[in-house]
Amino acid sequence: MVSCDGLVYWPEAEFCGLKSLKKISLHSCNKLVGPLPLPLSSSSSGDGELLPNLEELDIEHCDGLLELPKLPTSLRSLYVGYCPKINSLKEGLRHATSLESVHISGCLSLTSLPVDLGLTALKRMYIRELPGLKSLPQGLGQLTALESLDISGCKELSSLPEGLQGLEALQNLSVSHCPLLSSLPEGLQRRLRSLQYLHIEGCPHLERQCKRGGPYWDLISGIPHTKILSERRGNFSTFLPSLSCLGRPSTV
Repeated sequence: MVSCDGLVYWPEAEFCGLKSLKKISLHSCNKLVGPLPLPLSSSSSGDGELLPNLEELDIEHCDGLLELPKLPTSLRSLYVGYCPKINSLKEGLRHATSLESVHISGCLSLTSLPVDLGLTALKRMYIRELPGLKSLPQGLGQLTALESLDISGCKELSSLPEGLQGLEALQNLSVSHCPLLSSLPEGLQRRLRSLQYLHIEGCPHLERQCKRGGPYWDLISGIPHTKILSERRGNFSTFLPSLSCLGRPSTV
């Protein structure tokens, strides 16, 4: 759906019969605000889950969107981009326990991410251009299946949560243009030697930590593909172009 100005609420009635629908894309539906307010919403009536086979949802440039609808347990990929008014993802994600990929970009009002939602299947997380985000949830360390974590353009992000030693499957880590980020928590430091790809750019404090002789040098020097870049592109790179950490990732 593109530029559907008549769409104000998540069209539950229209979706009721679409039991086989696997993908929805909403683009520039600027009057869409979210799910129907209770008690009008049929999703609370116990009639069963809407879109029970939906696997992929893309929502982009919906300027009026305030919150996500209740997402089905079948959903595997979620992209929410450039929706400036959305300020919470918690209720929408609560039941999306099969998610493998989450990409959140350019949501200016989003200042926090949900905690402890049981996303145990999540493999890829992309958090980009969230200028109001100051911290990541402590529950991030519970994502034991997470293979790729990409954090970019979060100007107010000053720290990462402790307890990230639980990211046992993490292979790819990209942190870029987060100028206040000064260190990596001890739990994540424990995981660095198991990484295959590390990308740090535009994070001057982290860059200094990673230089030869710096406190992180021994931790990262054995990573097969490493790219550490300052704004002046003046550090070192042993990085191969296998990590899809730039541009929008491919969907599941």
